[in-house]
Amino acid sequence: MRLAYVTVTFPCLRETFVLREVRHLRDRLGPDDFRLYAYQRPVGTDLNDDNRPWVAKTSYLKHSVWANLGAMCTWMVTDPGRSWRALRLWMSEVPSLDLRTNLQVVLHVLTAFGLARRIRRDGVDRMHAHFATASTVALFAHMLTGVSFSFTAHASGDVYVYSPFLFQKLRRAWRVIAISDYNRRYLELISDYTLPRGKVVTVFNGVELPEIDLAPKTNDVPLLFTSAAFTGFKGYGTLLEVLDLLHRDGVDFRFVAVGGGPLFDVMQARVREFGLSECVSLLGPQPFSEVQKWLARADIFVFPAEIGLNGQRDGMPTAITEALAYGLPVIATHITGIPQQVMDGVNGFLVEERDPEAFAVRLRQLLDSPEMRLRMGREGRRLAEDRFDLRRTLGNVEAALLRPSESSHSESQGHG
Repeated sequence: MRLAYVTVTFPCLRETFVLREVRHLRDRLGPDDFRLYAYQRPVGTDLNDDNRPWVAKTSYLKHSVWANLGAMCTWMVTDPGRSWRALRLWMSEVPSLDLRTNLQVVLHVLTAFGLARRIRRDGVDRMHAHFATASTVALFAHMLTGVSFSFTAHASGDVYVYSPFLFQKLRRAWRVIAISDYNRRYLELISDYTLPRGKVVTVFNGVELPEIDLAPKTNDVPLLFTSAAFTGFKGYGTLLEVLDLLHRDGVDFRFVAVGGGPLFDVMQARVREFGLSECVSLLGPQPFSEVQKWLARADIFVFPAEIGLNGQRDGMPTAITEALAYGLPVIATHITGIPQQVMDGVNGFLVEERDPEAFAVRLRQLLDSPEMRLRMGREGRRLAEDRFDLRRTLGNVEAALLRPSESSHSESQGHG
């Protein structure tokens, strides 16, 4: 079987789980039967020495606008029936989209014509897409070629913030991977429970389990750490209020955050405003090797994620799973798939979102008790071994994607 793997930006520094999945599937199928397509090229900050070689192994779709336009014209002539069905689906969504989203969708549909030509030329038997843009391109390429497709549904742009054609993707895909039971139940709900049983499956994002020493840490001052993009739904605003409460109570700590994003400069300014510059360090985007160094040094991992006012949220943060693998106790919020990672009172604490006082109380408990940190960290590592070991989760991805396709079912829906 020849598989086309379609993603948005590849390689991407923030999406180590995608790179792990790509490596595994390519090794499993071999380079001749694994074709890698990305919607767009990475920018400079997404590249490092570890992932740069993947650029040469990836076919990029968006930059070939004229080639995609030519593919559409050719397709309209050679297969007008399928072409018009695809365009009618696009037009049916136009009234519900704002101008900016409509312009984006035009590019996605145009790119699908280019992808359709490539997968037919390359003899692709099946497609798998990661994230909303890629799954939109795969949906329309499926309608044009009849090649079955599946997709992974992560979080905001895929599922919770309005995602064009989501119901059509759910109906026409032969398999849907949800990264948490929360995501799976949500997808089943919005489809009015009309999907065949087992079509949506939960496969966790796994992590490599490092060789670590679970002995007590030797930091003179407890080190708090998080790794998350500086966006509204990651909860950095609440977290700085938590740290301010602790600082004003005279609690000794050091906090380090790794990540970039639109709110990075804003949060830097708030650190200065709160007078936290001596104990808070926001490092910006870093390679994963740097994240690993901080995970190995940290005492506690904090992740006060929130559901944004526009519906944005995490599905199941891989950053938390990585912290568990390093034997760190975790304090996080009781939303989305996080309760499948953090068992309240066992390997960390769960608090309600946007409640800095409750978060500070739980954080103070861990700061005051090295024994509790050690016990919870060991429980977290045990959970990572049982549930999130990369070898197991990649095996589950492989089983979900490479088993015999229910293509007759999906194609009968896809061409109706």
